[in-house]
Amino acid sequence: MRNIYLILLFISLILSIFCYKKDRALYLFPFLLSAAFLSDIGATILKHFHANYFFLYHIYLPIEYSLLAYYFYLTIRNVWAKRIVLYSIPIFIVFSIMFSLEVVIISKYPNFQTNIECLLLVVWATIAIFTIEVKEDVSILSLPVFWICVAILIYQCGIFTFTGMFNYLLKSKSDLFERLRSYHIVFNCILYTLYSIAFICSHRTKKYY
Repeated sequence: MRNIYLILLFISLILSIFCYKKDRALYLFPFLLSAAFLSDIGATILKHFHANYFFLYHIYLPIEYSLLAYYFYLTIRNVWAKRIVLYSIPIFIVFSIMFSLEVVIISKYPNFQTNIECLLLVVWATIAIFTIEVKEDVSILSLPVFWICVAILIYQCGIFTFTGMFNYLLKSKSDLFERLRSYHIVFNCILYTLYSIAFICSHRTKKYY
């Protein structure tokens, strides 16, 4: 299942490279997906050699949030919401670093930071999806921003509970951990499939932003 997820991630990365010229806000996604692909490949290699790989996620998480938050800064139309999203980026980076060094050490999964990111991205995606301006001759289903928002809402809501309990379940080595980890991979597959749909849509629609 993990191999399927990595293939979908790679396909999404390739599609993002060819679509960013069509939609200026999507130019962030080749960087985001490259970081995701490299961190997951690195984690797979380190896990194979029984080495700790959680530090990779402590590095990746601030990158992921910064790029996605900036995407919403570019897409959300409300001025005050845009400012809040923009200011949240340095605040989250500082918060994430502090937690990595003081609370959740880098040898453990950054579950607290991940849950904070989940909550913030759900808020930004909700604002973005309800403020999409749709033209009469353009279906909302053809807009990349719609699919990006749906992808983030499904993924972040789906993994919230599991990521919060990740370190506890890993330590207890319960069967529940392995089952929930499989569900997590499924949500990853959904995320990158919906991203790919967004990138494909960007080729078929006129410039939106």
